[in-house]
Amino acid sequence: MAGIRLVDDYAHHPTEVAATLAAARGIATGRVLACFQPHMHWRTRALQREFAAALTAADAACVCDVYVARGEPEPGVTGELIVQRLREQAPALESGWTPAYDDAAVWLAERARGGDMIVTMGAGPVDRVIGLVQARLA
Repeated sequence: MAGIRLVDDYAHHPTEVAATLAAARGIATGRVLACFQPHMHWRTRALQREFAAALTAADAACVCDVYVARGEPEPGVTGELIVQRLREQAPALESGWTPAYDDAAVWLAERARGGDMIVTMGAGPVDRVIGLVQARLA
């Protein structure tokens, strides 16, 4: 884990995701790898393009499945919608659909190298990914 910085942020709206990645870019010495977990199905459906646009500020990004704090899941609305929009908007950007936290940790750990900053973002317990990444990089 030498030289890899791990950061968690509460960003769960496209504007916040963009601001978090801009701040990370300002202090990172290497690449910025993002892991985003959308919060609420209605927000994911309505803002999938905006979330994808915000994530293009990362050097690589993965997206977990939607965190449901209240309400019911909507059929067909998953974090994969954001990944699909991301691939449309920035086909050269490495992106991944990582529905579970362990999936995200594997994806990030396989790509991380010294000097990189890994940023997890979301209103749910996506911060668990940090510990899983640490265990994989140890």
